[in-house]
Amino acid sequence: MKQISQILCTLVVIGVTLFYTYQPVKAADFDDRAFFKAGIGYYMPSTKDWDEVYDGGIAQFSLGYSRYLIEKFGGNLGLEILAGYYSKSGETVGFEPETVDFLMIPLTISGILRFGEGSFIPYTGLGLVGAYYSEDSKAFDEKYIGYGVGAILKGGAEYELNRTFRLFGEVSYSYIAGSSDDKSLTEGSLDLGGLGAMLGIAFLVD
Repeated sequence: MKQISQILCTLVVIGVTLFYTYQPVKAADFDDRAFFKAGIGYYMPSTKDWDEVYDGGIAQFSLGYSRYLIEKFGGNLGLEILAGYYSKSGETVGFEPETVDFLMIPLTISGILRFGEGSFIPYTGLGLVGAYYSEDSKAFDEKYIGYGVGAILKGGAEYELNRTFRLFGEVSYSYIAGSSDDKSLTEGSLDLGGLGAMLGIAFLVD
């Protein structure tokens, strides 16, 4: 919990610093283009006892859509919709260990604030998350399904290669309260949220 608090404080400090450092964007420079994003990264869930079964984090793949909306708060304020795919296999601990497969598909809707002009564009964001997850035990032919809702805080930067393409990198922290009607391998309730990092490319459309 102490590490999580430190991460959140760091992201807030970065956001406040960027807010007061960069000057407002001029109306003539406002960019109202839409763009599509694709990224890969690493995600470490906060679920209790996660490491005992899955031993480490999850590789993630995400696709998204983003669009500038208005000039606000000294930058360009926009909307981002991002869908992810997180999958990993693990093994339970006990007298008869069994292989289990974890799958999570989150959908995130965030407000994104981008600062500054030029090739380097820092940004910060805050949004809502809804997630589907499942745990599948092939040995006992059982599958547990659940859902979760929560919030996400993110920060990162984009680098403009040209008018059409940008590279981006970001870190995020999310809290997603998940639950299942069945007594699943994760005891029926868990925090699906966690700390994530992602690198990717964006394709901008006029």
